[in-house]
Amino acid sequence: YQRRVHGTTALEPSLWLNKMLFWLTLSLVVLCFGQDDPPKVVHLAIAGSPETPGMAVSWITMKPTQTSIVRYGLESGKLNQVASGYNRTYLSRWNHDVVLANLLPSTTYFYVCGDASSGWSKEFNFVTRPKSGPYKPFSVAIFGDMGVSSSNNTIKQLEKLTGSVDFFYSLGDHAYADRRTESDYEDVYDQFQTMLENITRYSPLMVMPGNHDASCKYYGSLGCNPVHDNFTAYLYRFRMPHAESRSPSGMWWSMNYGNVHFVSMNTETDIPDPPEGPGTLWNAGPFGDQVSWLHNDLSKVNRTETPWLIVAGHRPIYSTISLDWPLNYQVTLRKFLEPILNYYKVDFYLQAHVHAYERMFPVFNSTKQQSNYNNPSTPVYVTNGASGNIEGLDKLPATTADWVATRVFDDQGYAVMTFHNDTHATWNYYGSSNNALRDSITVYKKRN
Repeated sequence: YQRRVHGTTALEPSLWLNKMLFWLTLSLVVLCFGQDDPPKVVHLAIAGSPETPGMAVSWITMKPTQTSIVRYGLESGKLNQVASGYNRTYLSRWNHDVVLANLLPSTTYFYVCGDASSGWSKEFNFVTRPKSGPYKPFSVAIFGDMGVSSSNNTIKQLEKLTGSVDFFYSLGDHAYADRRTESDYEDVYDQFQTMLENITRYSPLMVMPGNHDASCKYYGSLGCNPVHDNFTAYLYRFRMPHAESRSPSGMWWSMNYGNVHFVSMNTETDIPDPPEGPGTLWNAGPFGDQVSWLHNDLSKVNRTETPWLIVAGHRPIYSTISLDWPLNYQVTLRKFLEPILNYYKVDFYLQAHVHAYERMFPVFNSTKQQSNYNNPSTPVYVTNGASGNIEGLDKLPATTADWVATRVFDDQGYAVMTFHNDTHATWNYYGSSNNALRDSITVYKKRN
């Protein structure tokens, strides 16, 4: 049905309108159904090395996608570089990991992630890590035992730090999904990662396993779907730089950042008398020879290039909260780990698990070595597991020890650790309810 108008062919108005409606409908169908599964819980983690910086971009979708793509570049809106990765699943979500390699150090990049058919994220940005060695001061935000139930105050304060700290460091027991029904297990992990997404889209979140990350039940794996055993959710959802640090698993890893060497341990399996290893109620692991890896990693630290040596593990070596399962495990872990930390002259051991804040004086073999932090001869032990979780804060014990410097049991909180130079580092602990500074020390270490 065409008609001639002044020597040209034209569509009848009704047909023209129908044609436009057809193409508009088709566009909406593509938009609504062709891109119906955009990335969720986008999060970053440090990858690569200081010489060839990298960044891991991770997210989940509810369905498999044809590709896992990150488009990135040095200018907003001009994302002219492309990296591809993989997606995998263990139950009902598809976990995507893409590593951006060979980036420039100390440089801002812009990125989107996703897939052309299922949808793209919004544009976000991040800053890469610096080269090792002499570097301007930098800070790290540190917290542990967060969960989703009582952590809003802590997350609100941490969000304010985005852009002013270089990365965020979670000391295990992330979502506390094992405290809910198994049918809610994946949803609780989604909720935890969503609550942190305003941070993790822009800043790396570095993690380690805790006892509540092992399986679908906090008291063991009996009755759990096998896909919820053996730290599966933790390993699928968080991509840590284990391959870069020659670790067989994301359960433990290390990295250099500026003038600091960070070591993240697994205190649940693959150590002597592991609390959640084979033969326990959780029957988790083994994941590899962590003890040999730990000695090898610590022995190769270049203390000229990275004079600060920080080791972190979920379970404490020193704490006034000693009632735990397995019974007396703090003593068991101390017998194994304390000689190693002292032999390699570790500067700090960061620990969580206890839902409170404690700072210890320099201590060895349960004996206080000094009452200050002027070139301490032992690691500084700090317990930082009060960022908020379903189990609440621990109660202040009536008894203490002379190696305890200070304790905070009345508020949730988080820490900011600043490395000023090769010899001075400051540890600040803040209460989450009002962001009040509750504790502060500056540690001086004499370097050869």
